Amino acid sequence: MSNISLTFVAHQPNRLIHYDFFKIGEHAFYEDDDLNARVLSTVAERCYFPATRLMKQLIELTGGKFRFGLALSGVILEQALYHRPDLIAAFKDLAETGCVDFLAMPYYNSLASVYSPQEFAEQIEEHRELLKKLFHQETDVLMNTGMLYSNAIAAQAETLGFKGIKLHPPYQDFVIDGEEAFKVYEKAQELGLFVSFHSGMHWNRLKKSNVLLFDEVAWSFPDLKFSLEHIGGYHFFKDALAVMCNNSRRGNNIYAGWTSIRNRDGMGGWSLTDEQLETVIFQTGEEHSIFGLDFPYAKAADIKWDIERIKRLSLSSECKENILGATLQRVLFG
Repeated sequence: MSNISLTFVAHQPNRLIHYDFFKIGEHAFYEDDDLNARVLSTVAERCYFPATRLMKQLIELTGGKFRFGLALSGVILEQALYHRPDLIAAFKDLAETGCVDFLAMPYYNSLASVYSPQEFAEQIEEHRELLKKLFHQETDVLMNTGMLYSNAIAAQAETLGFKGIKLHPPYQDFVIDGEEAFKVYEKAQELGLFVSFHSGMHWNRLKKSNVLLFDEVAWSFPDLKFSLEHIGGYHFFKDALAVMCNNSRRGNNIYAGWTSIRNRDGMGGWSLTDEQLETVIFQTGEEHSIFGLDFPYAKAADIKWDIERIKRLSLSSECKENILGATLQRVLFG
């Protein structure tokens, strides 16, 4: 059965009342619960309910082949329990399909990972307990707030039982083969964490995120499993392919990330042609391509188009199954 790996995120903060000097001693409650309720209800009607209905329809239409992750902060779940229990019911309906994985995250969608490892661990555990209580799932996938990452976070994530991390060299503004980055790769290799890299142009200095630099990563850390999302994109496709092929006889731990590569509306920055995608399979094999690890921002219609495009390619049925989930399952869980 084909699987996809997408993640949708939802969070609502606890809003504060206007607490001036004259409320001291008279008003002990700092949060504006009425405003929390109004905002949650508005967003639920406009977004959460239509989205959950669409997700369930896609699961039913595909016979369970449409799968995805949900990262719901503890705060939004608390607010929903108190103000909109029907929203909790909608999430439970999705959980009961067996096609949804609930991701762990800091309970308050906070920056605890930056300032307090203990607070970070406690919030993750609190969030896991709430997911278990509401949806009867025990998750081993972590999405840190804003996808923040550091060497210390990687080490702590491993002790908490997580499987991988996401790195974006241009966005996070680091040099792919820089000394600090190598410390991260070394730790990820040691802990057996899978690394999902952005690859290709992204409006930063190209010399810092040159796709060919991933060859240095592969040679220096032969046991590190990682993906090149977008496969270099329109501008650096051949460079990404060269890196994969150059390491196919030693380690062979690099995977092509088939993310945001659609060419429906012309050739954009990460678009690839059908011929290029089929070339990836021809040169790297049927077990080194993964769809859906990155870029959870596309509309459902775009994702559906991407999946149908993969199914139309001149590839074997087993190869398509691998791309749409089987390879990722083997990489993460053996």
